[in-house]
Amino acid sequence: MSVMALIKQQQPGKGMWPFQTMSLPTATVWADAASLVLLACVICAAVATFVLVQTAKVKEQRWSEAASQAQQQVAALQRELGSARTANEANGRAAAAKDEVAKAKGTGAPVGAAPAQPASTDARAEPPKLPGRALTDEQVQALARRMAPFTHQHITVGASPVTLESGRFADQLVIALRAAGVSAERSDSSAGIQIGPAHGVVARYVTGNQRSEQFAKSLTEELAADGITARAMNGLVEEIMQALVKQGRPINDPANEWVVVAIGD
Repeated sequence: MSVMALIKQQQPGKGMWPFQTMSLPTATVWADAASLVLLACVICAAVATFVLVQTAKVKEQRWSEAASQAQQQVAALQRELGSARTANEANGRAAAAKDEVAKAKGTGAPVGAAPAQPASTDARAEPPKLPGRALTDEQVQALARRMAPFTHQHITVGASPVTLESGRFADQLVIALRAAGVSAERSDSSAGIQIGPAHGVVARYVTGNQRSEQFAKSLTEELAADGITARAMNGLVEEIMQALVKQGRPINDPANEWVVVAIGD
């Protein structure tokens, strides 16, 4: 091999372009600049990591505060329910006493006196029927069949306002729903707080919860078919549900399937 060929092999190739033409001072400046850029990247990465850690702590704290506020709202609502229940029970007793006084005035008998006993007959006397919108046995059975798909769903039924008629109808509706397997209970205070004085029957469900909406509409449709004024409405405990959804509980969670039914005038 010639000397010229050996020199060509030892010369820098195109792989070093565009740095092959740099002088030593220029290469030194570029190397220093690259070092500074690398150092800046390391510093930026450290700062970004610090910011991520701190913001994560803040987010966790805010979520905890939201959960605490929701719990406080639930506790306050429960206290309101207890107070309203006591007040409504007192109103119910007062209404019953008022009815007794009115009946006594109409018959001329003293208040609290035992009713006159009818003359004895061989035929057995028929049991008294519930006044107003009481459902027949056939209607109760039809209602139980219609609501059977909602087994174990939590339902609250209450009279609002509390009268002799609305109270008896609320009791009968609770019995019919329990016959369908529904977890129904009587609470006049819940109906008064969540719905207020109602006209006919009002079933209020959680907005966006499909099962509670289906229950409310099925119930009111069945009652309307029996000639009873009934309607469904949304917005039950709206603020509490929004807070729970923000905490990560889906709106269609079984715990959100609550429906409150108010029996009005």
